[in-house]
Amino acid sequence: MHGTGKYHFEDGTTFEGDFVWNKIKGRGVFLWPDGSSYNGMVEDGLRHGTGTFTANEGFPKYQGEWQRGQRHGKGVLYYSKSKECYYDGMWFRNKRHGKGMMCWNTRGGDGNSVPPIPLA
Repeated sequence: MHGTGKYHFEDGTTFEGDFVWNKIKGRGVFLWPDGSSYNGMVEDGLRHGTGTFTANEGFPKYQGEWQRGQRHGKGVLYYSKSKECYYDGMWFRNKRHGKGMMCWNTRGGDGNSVPPIPLA
């Protein structure tokens, strides 16, 4: 296959997007049987480049850079649908790495906003 198309895997996963000489490469959307999805750049069938992964219930949700299927580079991981709990920063091989901002509650006990905490 070469160009755009749709492929159904045996496990129920589908991919719709770009193919280059029978390989998943370019931009596309993965949908998994559990309802999770990925929309973004892919290379050799892996998340690679910029894209968004959304778990089956809408969270966690990661928007950012990927390398060979792992969060790698700059990205934001939202831990809740309200996006009040998140990590915004650098990733290295699927783990938080280097500088970033962590926010797990945007309201203090008095109801006022709490600023994100910088992580070194």
